[in-house]
Amino acid sequence: MLRKILLVIEDYHERTYLQTMLKKIGWDVIGLSTELGLSEQVLTFRPDVMLLSQMIRRARGLDISKNIKRRDGFPKVILLGASAPNKEILMINKVDLFLNSPVNNRLLFEFLEKAGGFSAKASLQKIRNMKHPHDNTNFDSAKAHKTSDEQKETLGPTIDKVVFDQTSGREIRYNEFLK
Repeated sequence: MLRKILLVIEDYHERTYLQTMLKKIGWDVIGLSTELGLSEQVLTFRPDVMLLSQMIRRARGLDISKNIKRRDGFPKVILLGASAPNKEILMINKVDLFLNSPVNNRLLFEFLEKAGGFSAKASLQKIRNMKHPHDNTNFDSAKAHKTSDEQKETLGPTIDKVVFDQTSGREIRYNEFLK
């Protein structure tokens, strides 16, 4: 079962949020803001999963992913960014999944479940039961998709997102309400 995750995310708020959330549901997490010291962390920490920002100050997440030495397919690499590179670039650079930033918890947990027997449903429930200092709402994008037209008008505009899941080799499309 997967239990170690290494974050290389330049954005302080996103890195801190993911670090806190993943620790609360039982992951051993290390968060870095730059690629400095990354090689040492990969060798000593031996993460099962790595979340990389698409662009970091002096490096690109794709370049980091390409140069990681893998053992039995691990670490799995998730690239975070504003827009997805094409599928060929993701495969050449050994990226297992691309997610739009900020991360959608449900999509992240579903990937982690496929990768290593991690229960996405239980983790999402745990997160819903916790009080987040940043977010006191229990926004559930799955429920938001099933809202009536009247509710949609009050919730505001939406944005379509596309996520490429390299494990299954297909694009996942979903619609998320803008806050």
